[in-house]
Amino acid sequence: MFESSGDPQFDANCIEAVLSVKRTDSTPLDLHGTWALLDTERRFKSKRTDAQITIFKIPIVALTLYPDRFTEQELVSDGNLQLLKNQTGSASELSQAQIDEICNHYHCWFKFFAENPHATRKDILAESLNSHGL
Repeated sequence: MFESSGDPQFDANCIEAVLSVKRTDSTPLDLHGTWALLDTERRFKSKRTDAQITIFKIPIVALTLYPDRFTEQELVSDGNLQLLKNQTGSASELSQAQIDEICNHYHCWFKFFAENPHATRKDILAESLNSHGL
């Protein structure tokens, strides 16, 4: 993402989508994953101010990494949304701090996923209570 779309929530959703992609083989051209653009319309209407965006506390990719632990409805619910405030107060683009928070959040989650390939629902919920830099 090189330029803002003018909608910081959409931009944040795109960053989450890219960070959620999981490679299926050795070629970088073959990617698949569950995209963070799920239920985008509801996320735009969530209880947030113009200077806030929402991201998923537990990344949606957990649905494919840990089948049968969660339903899609659980992970796209309001209870799985985390508000990130834009310190600059801009309603038209993400701040660098928000981009850094999103990237750090996903870095922490993928570290957890790598270290806990057989995590239980309880393990994942406990991990979601960690701030992950947020």
